[in-house]
Amino acid sequence: MPFALGRPLGSPGDKEFQHRVLDAALGLLIRTDGPVFSEFLEEAMEAADDKEDWVCPVSFDAPIASSPTENIQNEIAFLRPWYERGKVLSGRTSFGVSGLSPMELGPLIYSFLFDSRSGNNNGADSLKLATDDLKAFYVEAAIQQPGFAKLGAIENWYWNQTFAGELVKQVSVYCQKSSDAALRLTAKILIVPETVIPWS
Repeated sequence: MPFALGRPLGSPGDKEFQHRVLDAALGLLIRTDGPVFSEFLEEAMEAADDKEDWVCPVSFDAPIASSPTENIQNEIAFLRPWYERGKVLSGRTSFGVSGLSPMELGPLIYSFLFDSRSGNNNGADSLKLATDDLKAFYVEAAIQQPGFAKLGAIENWYWNQTFAGELVKQVSVYCQKSSDAALRLTAKILIVPETVIPWS
């Protein structure tokens, strides 16, 4: 299994593994045969309770809309107070790389199911930034929910229990058949983890 995004040293609390990663990285500093490309072959083990069940206390109890984008906008409306709370408490956010508002993200991502360029000459970049922002919004809102949740549990919630995660998975599968090589690559390896949709 690859290292999870945001965990360059492996799972939290696994000191022995983290030390091995650091030793390997620092060992490169004494190499004189540069440039050096070295692959760390040991796989990061996932913590046993990293994907424990977690239920988002925010209830998405609004009627299911006929439009996927409307469903996502309903979710965003429920999550927004928690997202805003986190932004105030921490003084920062990773949301905003796309330049779009949260409500604009769903329609843009959804449009890739019909137009791989989405009216943009740089479709792959637009898709990557929009999906990054959508996930950042959901995860940052979820982190503020009462009750401690492991990152793996929140990731599982996002990908398997939200309309947003479902849409991004559908777009990933669809765009892997695009005639645009950059979009195919983005859809295959950059917007959905391999653990969610295994690479073919």
